[in-house]
Amino acid sequence: MKNDLLGKRVKELRGKNGFSQEFLAEECKVSLRTIQRVENGVTIPHGYTLSRLAKALHVGPDELLDWSKQEDKGQLNLLNLSALTLLINPFLGTIIPLALWITKRDKIEHVDETGKKLLNFQITMLIMISLVIILFVITILVFRPDEVIIGSARSWAEHGGHTSLFTAVATLTFLGCLGLYYVYSIIMIVKNSIRIQKELPVIYKPTINFIK
Repeated sequence: MKNDLLGKRVKELRGKNGFSQEFLAEECKVSLRTIQRVENGVTIPHGYTLSRLAKALHVGPDELLDWSKQEDKGQLNLLNLSALTLLINPFLGTIIPLALWITKRDKIEHVDETGKKLLNFQITMLIMISLVIILFVITILVFRPDEVIIGSARSWAEHGGHTSLFTAVATLTFLGCLGLYYVYSIIMIVKNSIRIQKELPVIYKPTINFIK
């Protein structure tokens, strides 16, 4: 949440200036309890308290709040871009974002809804490409069993080193679908990273709402 990020920034600046919580409270003319609540992410200071706090830490009030917003966007982008691990393995493109979502969803603002949209998209796309793979394998097994991997070397030799037109078309279609899966997924991830930078909600399509 933003409270946590702001508290983290206040604590960081207090340490950088060599202030104790007691000293900072005296400088801001607030109670020690107030400083503790701010640093623990229990509350966000406003008005007088924010102004005095920023002055004591030698920064502007907007800088404190803007830093929290930038940190928030950074974490959202990390979550979103982690889906690019699908380039290594399609399953990683779901597992890595899932791990980040679980650890960050209750700590950083907008991570929960962003993660759900991303994960639903990744799972949907993973199911679609899995169905394409299964369909390709079944098609070859049913219509061209002589060109299945088992015994393929002999079959290839018997056909003069050439596969059938059917197998070639099926393979090219499969590779085309696989390429489309990667290209479309990358475009959606990059497009939504730009939306995050502009502080817009992510939009992922197609999605099936597995996680609600």
